[in-house]
Amino acid sequence: MKTKQDEKNKSKAKTKAIYAVLLLVVLALGVLVAVPSGAAAEEQTAEEKTIAELQQEIYEQGYNYTVAENRITRLPAEERAAVCGYKPLKAPEDPVPDENIRFVADAPSSQGAKTEAEAEVRAPSSYDAMALGFVTPVKDQSYPIPCGSCWIFGATAEFESDVAIGEGTLLDFAEQEVGDCNIWSSVGGYDFCDGGNAFMTTNFFTKHGAADEACHPYAATPQTCQDCPILKKVDNWRMITGSSGESQITTIKNAILNYGPVYSTIYANAGFKAYNSGVYEYWEANETNHAIEIIGWDDSKVHSHGTGAWLIKNSWGTDWGTAGPYPGCAWVAYGAANLGDYTSAVTGYNDFNTDDEIFYHDECGWMGWCTGYGTPTAYGAVRFTPTQDTTLTAVDFWAVDPGMQYEIKIFDTRNAVGSGKYTFSSQLGTTQTVTTNEPGYYSVPLTTTVPLTAGDDFIVQVKATTTTGWGYPAPIDYCTDSDLNWAGIATSSGESYVSPDGTEFEKYGTGGKDLGIRARAEREAPEEPEISVETDKFEYCLGETMEIKIAVSNPTSSPVTLKWFFGSPTLGVWLPMYVGSLPAGYANTFVVPLPVEKWSETPFSAVWYVDLQDPETGKELAADCACWSYAYPYCPKCESEPKLTQPLEKIAAGREIGEQIKGSA
Repeated sequence: MKTKQDEKNKSKAKTKAIYAVLLLVVLALGVLVAVPSGAAAEEQTAEEKTIAELQQEIYEQGYNYTVAENRITRLPAEERAAVCGYKPLKAPEDPVPDENIRFVADAPSSQGAKTEAEAEVRAPSSYDAMALGFVTPVKDQSYPIPCGSCWIFGATAEFESDVAIGEGTLLDFAEQEVGDCNIWSSVGGYDFCDGGNAFMTTNFFTKHGAADEACHPYAATPQTCQDCPILKKVDNWRMITGSSGESQITTIKNAILNYGPVYSTIYANAGFKAYNSGVYEYWEANETNHAIEIIGWDDSKVHSHGTGAWLIKNSWGTDWGTAGPYPGCAWVAYGAANLGDYTSAVTGYNDFNTDDEIFYHDECGWMGWCTGYGTPTAYGAVRFTPTQDTTLTAVDFWAVDPGMQYEIKIFDTRNAVGSGKYTFSSQLGTTQTVTTNEPGYYSVPLTTTVPLTAGDDFIVQVKATTTTGWGYPAPIDYCTDSDLNWAGIATSSGESYVSPDGTEFEKYGTGGKDLGIRARAEREAPEEPEISVETDKFEYCLGETMEIKIAVSNPTSSPVTLKWFFGSPTLGVWLPMYVGSLPAGYANTFVVPLPVEKWSETPFSAVWYVDLQDPETGKELAADCACWSYAYPYCPKCESEPKLTQPLEKIAAGREIGEQIKGSA
């Protein structure tokens, strides 16, 4: 699936061989010479160039962009390098630890396979999500200090765009919360400024979600997780391209049209860091090192290799690219700087709900590793035990390859059949089949939901089949990146199971490994206390009768406190009139007549306000009010009546109503 990476690896091997021959010659001459990497030396030299030297070089190469000093270029060279923090998944250099697991880079690519993003859409010649209001303001990942957190900023920017498209609202998600609360940092002590990728952010957004920036403002350095209230959670994510994304122009365009602006990566060199205007271009095959958001394109933009450019949103503040399409944004030529590699997109999200629950054993998510039996089909199963009554509504999994086919079953019973083998029985709900086209994260709603009982375990079984010939279709929680300290974070649940044919299963996972299969459940929202109060009309005069209708219900299992108030903005009073208790399960409706007598010598507006409160915390559970007006002496039939000398004589009427409620209870 990542053929370009294989070519890069071959190139590296040839380079190493050449250096080995050179070293033998040098040693034979008795001379010790350090031979630096050509690309590294070239980049080091470029970083040291002045703006004038960079601009002269751009002119000599026939490129069509300008550079200028900005906050990034004014940083010392070491700090300037730190602002690029994208780290693609890497195939391990050591042999794989188990004959039945493989890294996804070894999987064959699906040449010509049509992806979900490639719907039958004719892409326009230009597109600008910023102009459409689908892009949030540019942020600065390196303020107040340099930090390689582009991998977080690109992901939050893309997620914010999804919400803008879906709801017409520009939210501001907290990058600091993602950096401090993701499992690699919060449990493993990883410094998020050292870089990361979209697999890490997707795992966080699917398990936890995105919080508001105001709860945990960005500091550009590790802090303490604040466990902020969650606003939105991701439930679907797609991998659009791999390491050859720079050439997949149509695929990325269609993904943007179908999903919205996308997360992507670019190789950011000295020229890119100094970008000011025009169409940026760089044509060497350096591996991408920086994450951005692609928010549009224009096929007419001219550059040295032809026409056409991507519109990107960066995360280096508006001091960068000040004369570009928008401050903080840039045009980048199609195919340049490997822009488009490792493109991905959030394709589904939901509002956070405290009654929702996600079951998982793969705490670190999916980092490119798979298991199987060397054949296209493998069965995986996970067992969970709910702690409260709830309803199973969806099954989630990581799809490891294009063109996958799945069969999902839920079982109630695990049976030990000896020799460490298990079977599952008493199927719950119905069998469900799913076909996926793109790798990524999927949440599949169940056509038949399954009630779950606290303490009663259930098993999710998934049959996974590839159509590309890849023989390891089951995702696993495993990582060999020593910087991330997976071995010190992950724990094996003992509740993952695998089988080659679905007849008998054996437990899977030692040393932290688990299957990447999850389940979602929703609890029914509990009934809440309710109250309503209304009067039969608004204005009352002497001699009339005010009819007050009060309906109360307390369907909970605990008593609640009822409080009754009289308030008048005209008179400037707010008086508590009655406090009582409604028992659990109580419900009643009262219609109370209240004769209107000489309450005041002047007209006034007033309100009956009734609320229900938690007797322990005082938290208001329900409330309602009825506004009304005492019109005396302006009622024609009341003009001859004498004026009152004691205002609000009949305040006790409210207390009488409260006593009626109390008596009925």
